[in-house]
Amino acid sequence: MEIVRLESISHAYQVGKITFKSFFKREDTRKYVLNDISLTLNQGDCVSLIGLNGAGKSTLIKIMTGLIRPTNGTAYLFGQDSFLCRKQNVREIGVVFGQKTQLWWDLSLLESFEMLCRIYGNNPKNNQWLDYLIDLMEVRDFCSRPIRELSFGQRMRGEFIACFLHKPKIVFLDEPTVGLDIVSKRIIVHFLREINQTEGTTILLASHELDDVEKITRQMYLIDGQRLKYQGTISDFKEGRKLRKVIIPGFLAQDEAREFAVSIQQNASMTEMLIEEEKLDLLQEFVKDQKIRDYHITDASLADILLLDKETSR
Repeated sequence: MEIVRLESISHAYQVGKITFKSFFKREDTRKYVLNDISLTLNQGDCVSLIGLNGAGKSTLIKIMTGLIRPTNGTAYLFGQDSFLCRKQNVREIGVVFGQKTQLWWDLSLLESFEMLCRIYGNNPKNNQWLDYLIDLMEVRDFCSRPIRELSFGQRMRGEFIACFLHKPKIVFLDEPTVGLDIVSKRIIVHFLREINQTEGTTILLASHELDDVEKITRQMYLIDGQRLKYQGTISDFKEGRKLRKVIIPGFLAQDEAREFAVSIQQNASMTEMLIEEEKLDLLQEFVKDQKIRDYHITDASLADILLLDKETSR
């Protein structure tokens, strides 16, 4: 079932400019942050939205959820215009923004959850779904403590529970794991994968944390230069590049390695290289000539590939 459909979405902001020539007359110009974006999300999809700062990821989420109207094009959510029907759609969606909260500072986690249950018209007592979320997110040990006493990671785990309390059909996550400790990240990654697989909840994750992106999502949308540059599976994106990462302890002279490496990163203790698969035989000759016995070859990560693309496009 189709959940989201974007048709030729473009969005621009008015940028005012004051000139001495016109005696402080305001000249309005448009700055586009999104240009001709079309995509579809179906029920059960688990998709990441990737791009550099300023690429328009947050703006696109606001358009999908109906918070803002696009300059051009139409965004459909559950088959309806997302902006015109945002009040009807709000009960069917969940949102987590990394810097915003829907919990009450002076209440405990459990009291906040019970308050939200009542707002959604659900009985918070003997609520099996709430109990399931609390256990899955591993927050029961500190559920009775006020929000203000919790660590950032503990609060964010509470934010995720609050987002899923009303069983939304789709959740929009905008940089939800920034600044989290490794334990909270591990729990949240497991939580999202479990909910997506068992409940069929559609998940759209916008994040710069590309390790988390690879662990949580299967598909990706890549925005670059205000346009959608790639849509498909993460595995196909990586397979299409056919790059391997080689890690060698120590500092190496780069001249010979540049014959087969497309990228070399070094520090005093380690050398990392990206190599096309078809040139691995040249690597073998190199390590033999240099008498290198200790090295490791692995698949290039999504972050490795995107960083290489950005460096080569300069």
